[in-house]
Parts: sequence; C-alpha cells; structure tokens
Amino acid sequence: GTVAGILGEYAACAALGGAARHQNTYDWDIAFLNATFDVKTKVRTVPPKLNYVGSVNTLNGKQKCDYYIFVSINKDLTKAHVMGYIPSDLFFNTATPLKKGDGDGNNNFKARCDVFNIEYRKLYTVLELGRG
Repeated sequence: GTVAGILGEYAACAALGGAARHQNTYDWDIAFLNATFDVKTKVRTVPPKLNYVGSVNTLNGKQKCDYYIFVSINKDLTKAHVMGYIPSDLFFNTATPLKKGDGDGNNNFKARCDVFNIEYRKLYTVLELGRG
C-alpha cells in the first residue's frame, strides 16, 4: 500500500487498542476480538467532517473482511483521524455506488474509479467495539 495507507492502518490499530494485531493481507489489515478489519484511508487537505465520505473501490468489494474501518489523514501525514467502522455487509447495503467520473453529491470530488461511498456520520465509533 501507500505510505498514507500504512499509517492509516497503524492509526486504526492504535485506536482499537492493545489486542489489535496488524496483519496486512489482501482481505484485511487488522485482527481484533476474533474479527477482521480492512482499513480504508483517505488523504485530505482539510480536517475531516462528518458529512465527508469514506470509500471502498468496487474491485475491493470481494475482500473477505468482517468490517471496514475508515481513516482520514492530513496531506503531510502528521495527523490521522479514525473516523469509524461498519460491518462489511452493512456497508454495501448502506453505501452509495459511484461510477468513475461521477460526483459524490456533497462536494466537487469526482470518483477516479468505481467506488462505494459512505458518510462518516453513518459509521460506528471505535469506542463502541468490545462493549456489549
């Protein structure tokens, strides 16, 4: 992955806590509480807002992970925000599909490839993990 992607994986691992294990595979990046998480990181020029979106490339929709966890990292790679997580099956039932070149509706960003987008406000906070 990219440097930003790897930093996002470490930020997510740290946010999950001591029991989280970083294991970068094709299908997932982190094992935690008998579940697997794939980390999706976006580099931003401004701090993230709850109406901003996390994305999963349509090609990655075949990954075998239990959850997606989304991270936003600033352009100079000095600050990461773990925005939240969502079960992978719920993600695909909730996310908005976009074709390459489509706008995502809440900004002027055009999709560079076919993706599924979800607003950060629809994610669960990592603080909710392990409490049940």
